[in-house]
Amino acid sequence: MNAHENNCRLCPECGKRGKRIETRSDRDGVRRRLQCPECRARWTTIELDFERARTVGKIERVFARLIHELQQEGRL
Repeated sequence: MNAHENNCRLCPECGKRGKRIETRSDRDGVRRRLQCPECRARWTTIELDFERARTVGKIERVFARLIHELQQEGRL
């Protein structure tokens, strides 16, 4: 994986830096709509506040542990 793959500001189609065309608050955080000035592709990002991101991380760890346990028991 290269450094550009996780950069939400870069166009997923051509890799150019996108321009913000809309920003609004969402129940999950801040929702931003971006558009590439080069190929005109559009995409959306959702920025979570730190506490929400920590909670999501905890939930992911619980699910990973549950999946591992189910696999060990042969139920998955």
